[in-house]
Amino acid sequence: MNTLGTSAIVSDMDTLADIASNITTVAGISSAVTTAANNTAAIQAAPTHASTASTQAGIATTKAQEAAASASSASGAVNTAINNLTTVYDPIGASVAMAIALGG
Repeated sequence: MNTLGTSAIVSDMDTLADIASNITTVAGISSAVTTAANNTAAIQAAPTHASTASTQAGIATTKAQEAAASASSASGAVNTAINNLTTVYDPIGASVAMAIALGG
């Protein structure tokens, strides 16, 4: 008892009494700390995965823009083809031209 009754030991016990709730809190989260420690590789890989995801999102955006441009170009090509077809196939104009050519 004389060893435990020294002023240094009493002071240490007072300090422990003051931080008892903190010790309880740490004990309560020890499993979470252990889980995080066991997942260190996954945690360290997160920035790389985030960077890869960002790069892939940029590529997807570019591809979407290219697809929209291709769709617009295809639409223009369809309109040009329709106009060309209308110009080539003009039954009234063709009949008049044929009649003139045949002297009619």
